[in-house]
Amino acid sequence: MRPKTSQAVIDGFAAIIDAQDQKGIQKYGRNIDDAIDEDYDWKLMALEESADQLKYLVREVKMLKNKLREEKQRRMDLEKWHQRNMNFEVLES
Repeated sequence: MRPKTSQAVIDGFAAIIDAQDQKGIQKYGRNIDDAIDEDYDWKLMALEESADQLKYLVREVKMLKNKLREEKQRRMDLEKWHQRNMNFEVLES
């Protein structure tokens, strides 16, 4: 029996493969097993997909860095707000 996390990865990946297979059938009219090798440059297609993958990862990292920067700024703003209010509370006492 697999750990739950491992099974979730396998299930998720299988779903992606199934979806990609359907996309390929819709686009090319056949699955990869029925493809005619002479019609495709498999190495070039793999390189193109790898290039796209790298672009997607760079974009994701950029997005996460932006979110982290925003959260850091939010935290600093909250800390400043807290300090101002703490000082005000001391004056009221």
